[in-house]
Amino acid sequence: MFARLTLGASALVITLAGGAMLPPALGAQMRAAYHAHLSLVPVDAGGARRTRGVGEATATLEGGILQIAGTFEGLASSVSRADLHQGGPGFRGPAFHTLVVSGSTEGRIEGRVQLTEEQVQALALGHLYLQVYTETNPDGAIRGWFFSRGEEN
Repeated sequence: MFARLTLGASALVITLAGGAMLPPALGAQMRAAYHAHLSLVPVDAGGARRTRGVGEATATLEGGILQIAGTFEGLASSVSRADLHQGGPGFRGPAFHTLVVSGSTEGRIEGRVQLTEEQVQALALGHLYLQVYTETNPDGAIRGWFFSRGEEN
């Protein structure tokens, strides 16, 4: 009898001769890591005077739960909220989850959300982004798309 190891997007599967499949060992769940660099959203000439800031965020996907932690600094006005959106790189998409923000023109972003299967697939394709809103930029000041940093065990 021989065994073949196959590493899928979210699970390790062992296929035995004859086609039988065994689930991965308990506790051996894969974690996928993501990173986003937050930079200015596109603005018109009038918005350019009130739009500043940068940030970084990391996200870890494990068992369909996305855990996010990030920071921002240099905003032109106080942060009002941060949302997760679904949309391809460079394209606006609908918000689907509001994160916790702390601070004023610099601070932290944190959150945890159970993703749908569609959202997990969008994340894998780089189609989820984080957008930070401020008092003077209610349409968004900075944003960044999450891109894969690989899988961890």
